[in-house]
Amino acid sequence: MGKVQIEQELYARKRYSSISGLLNRDPKDFTQTTFHHLRVEIKKLRAITSLLDHHRYSLPKTILNKRLRKIFQLAGQIRETEMHRKFLLNFKSGQELTTVFAELEKDLRDASLSFQKSNTDRLLEDLGKQEEEFLHCIRSMKPKHAKAYLLNISKKIRPLLKGGPLTPDQFHSLRKKLKTWIYFKRFLGETGELPSSMKKAVLAIGELHDRQVFSAWLEDWSGLLPETETRILESILKKNSIISRQKFSRLEAMKNELRSVFG
Repeated sequence: MGKVQIEQELYARKRYSSISGLLNRDPKDFTQTTFHHLRVEIKKLRAITSLLDHHRYSLPKTILNKRLRKIFQLAGQIRETEMHRKFLLNFKSGQELTTVFAELEKDLRDASLSFQKSNTDRLLEDLGKQEEEFLHCIRSMKPKHAKAYLLNISKKIRPLLKGGPLTPDQFHSLRKKLKTWIYFKRFLGETGELPSSMKKAVLAIGELHDRQVFSAWLEDWSGLLPETETRILESILKKNSIISRQKFSRLEAMKNELRSVFG
């Protein structure tokens, strides 16, 4: 194997090792950071599978199976609930929104309990069985295929940067493509420092998306709360919308900076 293929195999091994290490932990000890780390590692593994699938390599049938997808979704639910609680506390204390915070705590307990009950032992067994077969696909992959896939991602990014103003959904799509591009740069063994404009854009678009999800969640409470809490949530929704608009306007400038990276 060439140097690049060795780097690719090492990168994939690290993904399996990291996911297995996280799933071997006691689920009760998971924190928001742990759940986020698990989701990121699964996304990195999913990015590699998309490359292999695109070039029609024979992937293990169990790759990214239902159990792993369920773990990914549960981790996402817990992260989202924690995010809502954090944003709320930035605006008001829990004592002023007793009904809302009680529901948040219930949602968090339910999702955490579902995660604790998930069959991680069976999932770990699946991962162990498929790892060598998956790595064999990477060893047999032609080096030009990974580079071609990275180039293809770049081609999908450029129109979003060269066109007119983007909608929030288009910015979210841009962020996902940027993160996939970053994963593939690492997969190809390119470990250099990323452009600061890219890191800032990924973080800023992510926060904007989180705030949009938060606004939608606040709107779902309409007509379900006592009058006092309803007024408080309406005020929080207005303030969050103002912050979102401010962040959205800054993203256009960041988009211009990214053009220098992708040409």
